[in-house]
Amino acid sequence: MKRIFFLLVLTGLLSLPLAASAQTSSAKPADPNPAAKKVCETISMITGVAISPLMGVSGVGAYDYFKAKTPEAKAKLPWFANPLFWIPAMLLVGACFLKDTAGIALPVVLKKPFGVAETIEHKISGLVATGAFVPIIVNMMHEVNATASSATLSSLGFAAITLPNYPNSIVADPAGLAVYLGSSGGLMEVTVSTGVVTTFAANGNIVAITSDGNYLLLSDSVAGTLNYFDISTGTISSTQAGTNTNSSAYTPDSKFNEWVTGTTLGVGLQTGLSSLVTLGYTANALDISAQGGLTYITSAGTHEVNALSTCNHTQNQVLTANSPTLITKFPNGTGAVAADSPALDVVSTPSPYNAGCPVTTQSTIATYDLGAGSFTAQQMFASSDSTRVWMVSNLPELLSFDLSSLTPTAVALAGSPTAYNGGITLDGAHVYVGTSDGTVHRIDTSSMSDVVQVTVNLKDANGNLTPPNLVCVLP
Repeated sequence: MKRIFFLLVLTGLLSLPLAASAQTSSAKPADPNPAAKKVCETISMITGVAISPLMGVSGVGAYDYFKAKTPEAKAKLPWFANPLFWIPAMLLVGACFLKDTAGIALPVVLKKPFGVAETIEHKISGLVATGAFVPIIVNMMHEVNATASSATLSSLGFAAITLPNYPNSIVADPAGLAVYLGSSGGLMEVTVSTGVVTTFAANGNIVAITSDGNYLLLSDSVAGTLNYFDISTGTISSTQAGTNTNSSAYTPDSKFNEWVTGTTLGVGLQTGLSSLVTLGYTANALDISAQGGLTYITSAGTHEVNALSTCNHTQNQVLTANSPTLITKFPNGTGAVAADSPALDVVSTPSPYNAGCPVTTQSTIATYDLGAGSFTAQQMFASSDSTRVWMVSNLPELLSFDLSSLTPTAVALAGSPTAYNGGITLDGAHVYVGTSDGTVHRIDTSSMSDVVQVTVNLKDANGNLTPPNLVCVLP
């Protein structure tokens, strides 16, 4: 059995709070762990409302709003404490309550609208609760440790989840409801709301997930196969033998998949391979544009970024670069950015593309030195608003590039550790990275500084400490 944290926004979401014994004496002693108590009280406030998470979140939001006495205090409140959220949310919950209590007494003309309201409440309730839960836990940890730059999860009253297999990859369901971990002993699914771990007979590294959260592609280097996994059925829909990949992407509509290895481009449906395309170069990585019409493929060997029409995989354009490796698309559909040490290449594609197939819309490429010297890129990700891109590399700093001002920034990691991987919060306010010093570093993107280092104390099967090399930030 492997005991390990998977890090989901400071790992708090999947951790279980430890119960504290009650004190019954009239002279109440000082709380030996006020931080843990504060966190646990906050968790209880959210999770204790089993009837409707939406009601609980909006109730907490209203409480926080009226508790804040000054305009400055109200301005710092989280999104669910905004009256524009909790007032409509309470009205929606009230409508559902009226439907349930009035029952058959409701006029026929009102039953359908009330039924629609109830369906909407059920659909968004869990998502809203999850969206509120994560910021509350993170904000609480920040408040508790506001005077210290480091913290431990144990000091906050959290325990780890034990995994049945040692994970080699991690990815979050785009809706934030589940986390998937690949391994050589089977795929693991962690339900975010409960922390329950479910295993499936599908081995390999997770290299891609569909935007609808229904399919995964796993590359099993041991068996030498690609496994197309159907999450809805919990089974492998098809297997491609004799090949592996470390770069794959699905189209935005989740219907098609592409992957590269060597001089081969594999294309097909989300359920399996349809055909193989021979490239005239050795590919390093690929990504599909947020509009879906173009596929960007890097080739360090031929010093170029290739743009292909996704519809028929014909060459759209060859863009000259230096030695591009990793590439990631912009969420707003206006291009992509490639790691090209000691610089990065910004590929700009006009939006919208031309109609029809193939895509003939032309892109431009510009190279910008990051000012950090030579590096080996390990991971790249862009903020959801496409204003900034982040790069995890072998340097003891996190590299960033502002796509508006076209200026680079290097954020020094406290203690100069090596970063492994990480992610950015949906609002772009924080970046989390796991590092070789055994901590998860939280980067504040407004001040561009490493503000907190959380000691997670991960352990392997033998009880030895192991660094947090898999970090996943929930959307």
